[in-house]
Amino acid sequence: PGVHGVQRRLDGDRAVELARVGDVDASSEGGLLGLAINPAGDGLFVYYSTARDNRIARYPFDGRAITGDPEVILDNIPVASIHNGGQLAFGPDELLYASTGDATERGSAQDRNSLSGKILRLTQDGRAAPDNPFDNEVFSLGHRNVQGLAFDDSGRLFASEFGQNTFDELNLIDRDRFEMCWIVDFPMYEINDKTGNIDFSHNPFSMPQGGIEALAGQEPEAP
Repeated sequence: PGVHGVQRRLDGDRAVELARVGDVDASSEGGLLGLAINPAGDGLFVYYSTARDNRIARYPFDGRAITGDPEVILDNIPVASIHNGGQLAFGPDELLYASTGDATERGSAQDRNSLSGKILRLTQDGRAAPDNPFDNEVFSLGHRNVQGLAFDDSGRLFASEFGQNTFDELNLIDRDRFEMCWIVDFPMYEINDKTGNIDFSHNPFSMPQGGIEALAGQEPEAP
């Protein structure tokens, strides 16, 4: 993908253009930010910035080429010059997970009714997954700017996140650890950008603004 909204695939040593996403605003940290193909292989999902919002669209896909017009499945995700999130990943449940940034409005990350500063969990037509904790699109809240989503072989979801000036995070998003909600875990590791040291984070309340919100007063075991 490229920030100006051009989707390409590799064909041997050649990059073949698939589509150009319309209305992309590639200023600052905006642009074409995320791509994911659904498990059936018939849908290519894109997360991108426009002048007024971030949004997610689905392109019909046959494994090699776009076969029709895109459909926007979720829009009105807050946009800003920085902190737009944009990662997409399909989980073992075949649902679409999408990260959104706080769009420089820190308080919105803790607002359960805002789409910013979250990990969203969606059906493939953009609706909230039926068993999400707040009866809306939100699966995990309190994020600053998640830049990576990945599932391991056990189906656990990990999210990488930028700190302000130091202490980037790798977080385990654990729906089973807390009784109140399927939300969050404490940072597993924090990386000090100045020293390069990797530290286990044992104090959930020392994380940078927008880090994963703690909903219960228990600490994880050290790895």
